[in-house]
Amino acid sequence: MSHEARFLLPAPLGVLHARWGPRGLNRVGCTAGPDPANGGGVPLPQRLLPEGSRRGPFHPPTAPAARAGGTLGARLGDALARYLAGEPESFDLPLDPVGTPFQEKVWAALRTIPHGTVTTYGALAERLGSHPRAVGQAVGQNPLWILVPCHRVVGSDGRLTGYAGGLERKEALLRLEGVLR
Repeated sequence: MSHEARFLLPAPLGVLHARWGPRGLNRVGCTAGPDPANGGGVPLPQRLLPEGSRRGPFHPPTAPAARAGGTLGARLGDALARYLAGEPESFDLPLDPVGTPFQEKVWAALRTIPHGTVTTYGALAERLGSHPRAVGQAVGQNPLWILVPCHRVVGSDGRLTGYAGGLERKEALLRLEGVLR
């Protein structure tokens, strides 16, 4: 049985969609923009945004899909709330991404990049004994945004490059973690 939930994150992050099965989370990603079917609003049964929130509007899931998923949806919501409040978060949740053995090796390496730091595609490739382009392609296929921190990988010159969710989101996440001012 598969479960899904949506979480409204502070701008520019948008709506985060999560999907999980019996073995763990297998997909976490953001939409490209507002939900046009809801007049540009957020496709949730109720606003999950407390007024006056310090880091922007967010709070753990109360949507029926998250409740139906049991504790994993609630645990993800709690972990995201801590992360968005600026707390380092390890996202110690069961993960079940689907990829090639090489992709899974790269995604495991991404999880070792500490909160508040970055590495380059080249350094990651060297660590894995691979080529930066191959690593970049695997990073770009990461199905678990934020939880597997692909946003912490930058170009060899330190520039923000190659984020499937858009560079605006990558920048926002790195600012949240204190990497960028």
